[in-house]
Amino acid sequence: MQMRRLMLIASLATMAKCLDQDMSGEAEECRASERGRGVSIFSPRLWRSTGAWSMQSEIRETCATVTSSRNRSRWECTWTTNQSLAAVADMVWLYAGMYNREEHQASLPPKAAGQQFAVFEGEPKHKHSLFWSWAKIGRGHLFDFEVSWKLSAHVPSLYCSYADWKDLYRPPPHEWSTEALVSAFISNAAASWERTRFLRELMDLVPVKSFGRVLNNAISPPGTEGKVKSMRQYKFALVLENEVDNDYVSEKIYEAMMAGVLPIYKGAPNVHKFLPCSHCVLLLDNFNSVQHLAQELRRLDQDGAAFMEYFRWKKES
Repeated sequence: MQMRRLMLIASLATMAKCLDQDMSGEAEECRASERGRGVSIFSPRLWRSTGAWSMQSEIRETCATVTSSRNRSRWECTWTTNQSLAAVADMVWLYAGMYNREEHQASLPPKAAGQQFAVFEGEPKHKHSLFWSWAKIGRGHLFDFEVSWKLSAHVPSLYCSYADWKDLYRPPPHEWSTEALVSAFISNAAASWERTRFLRELMDLVPVKSFGRVLNNAISPPGTEGKVKSMRQYKFALVLENEVDNDYVSEKIYEAMMAGVLPIYKGAPNVHKFLPCSHCVLLLDNFNSVQHLAQELRRLDQDGAAFMEYFRWKKES
């Protein structure tokens, strides 16, 4: 299961009730509504650099919940990358990362009268700082809406959709592997903080299975299901965000909860706003050293009752 950025579609349901175009291939041909009669979301570029538009099936599934009322609604929506349709689209949908250079900003389609521009951001804003230093958002500006993981955005787009929450209540396994205490999935060594160094120090103190490209010593089956299955073998899962910023809570912590293991978390200072529980995570910031954390992991490994207290919410909720 992917837990990506699909809440943005449901959140825009007041403007767009469906994405009914078959997204197979590169989705270059789409039908456009007349402006004023519906909503056509035009996206000049999809995330082709990361694969063949990996979210296409999820978009269809997410939008299925709103298409049932389509015949009773005046709204229609089409998703397209056809450049010629930008002029007739009601809304032009742009990804901030694709316009983080001046030459890309110059290629923005002109904004027609009555048209709205929405900008989508899925990364911490400092990664696309040139775009955000240039872009102005709000009434009277080029961009009318911000869609991002920020709770303050016009349309907050969170990494965990409501449909995924049922899987978070999966209980812990009855048995654990004795090969390691902790699992880790870290593949980006260029994070803004020294999580590679942290992982190396932790591996010197407690047994860790590292399934990512960083300090790799284990192999996991592909996909989210494979990741969750691998996590489920070990009592603790290292959940270290790429960035430390309020509201930036990725799918990582939810995957650990789906696996029924105890997350060791470093990331958004306000992460508890995004969790269904208050006592279910070990916050790395509460430990004054890696040695202190390792000591607590060994204690919880030996004290079964204390360890299971972190999962009481799964029974009570």
